[in-house]
Amino acid sequence: MKKTIVTLFALIGMFSVSFAQSTDDGIKFLYYERMKSAKETLEKVVASKPTDAYAIYWLGQAYIADGDVPGAKAVYQKALQAGVNDPWLWVGMGHIT
Repeated sequence: MKKTIVTLFALIGMFSVSFAQSTDDGIKFLYYERMKSAKETLEKVVASKPTDAYAIYWLGQAYIADGDVPGAKAVYQKALQAGVNDPWLWVGMGHIT
């Protein structure tokens, strides 16, 4: 009985990890020029971790790559106004000016 429960929890853990999307997935989508998927993935990451400057930077880069510079500027300014003061965000702001 214990083996069955442990196996069940292990399988659930493996599936939850495999379906979780990360910043790296968004960067891969961006690399392969799948802008919509990149933005969706990175928006989910930023929504779950709003102070993750690395994810915010790449979300802005996805907006820039898609031709939406004002959208990228809004992403970076929103993060900076929220108190996320990180070099990644300043580099992103430098890309749009």
